[in-house]
Amino acid sequence: MLRIRILCFVLILMLSFSFTLLASSCSNPNNDNTAATHTITASTDTDGSISPSGAVIVDDGDNKSFTVTPDTGYRIADVLVDGVSVGIVNSYAFSDVTANHTIQASFRSTSWSSMTSGTTERLRSIWGSSSSDVFAVGGSGTILHYDGTAWSEMSSGTTEHLYNVWGSSSSDVYTVGVSGTILHYNGTDWSAMSSGTTAAFLKCVWGNSSSDVFAVGYDGTILHL
Repeated sequence: MLRIRILCFVLILMLSFSFTLLASSCSNPNNDNTAATHTITASTDTDGSISPSGAVIVDDGDNKSFTVTPDTGYRIADVLVDGVSVGIVNSYAFSDVTANHTIQASFRSTSWSSMTSGTTERLRSIWGSSSSDVFAVGGSGTILHYDGTAWSEMSSGTTEHLYNVWGSSSSDVYTVGVSGTILHYNGTDWSAMSSGTTAAFLKCVWGNSSSDVFAVGYDGTILHL
């Protein structure tokens, strides 16, 4: 009889414990062992690949590395992480991931390609403030501008040969040439500047800022603005 009572008591305790666990589980449906995960979306443009790619699932707090590989004849142009450039890198690692992220790679050709200049004049110098704001100068007062899409000729106001071009910004550009020619671009038009000489053959122009510019040429000529 004693043994039966003990067994009944033990059974009651076990049932009570089971019901307690069930009640706790029902009142806390989110209380489970499922780890949080995050998605890193990896993509590229054409001409290369990233591995792994697509929607990559990462457990909360884990690390994840990606490898960027250009196709033959191409190089990495840039890698963006969450829309911000991290430079020209062939690999990138996310550490302690606690949120969703994106990584995107772009590529450029390693081969030179011909562009249409629209002129047959000899071009002697080139300078730009960006890849969509480039100036080229040359014979007979030729000045060309590239806007990121195509080259177009600008009115220089001179037929003198131009030999060099430099600027401190897209609205502060100088070009120099024969007969002491110095032209300045203010972002809208080119205009002639007085160099103080018409004999000097000016070959190069450079500056530290818009108010500290040098020009040099034949016969020891050095000019300063």
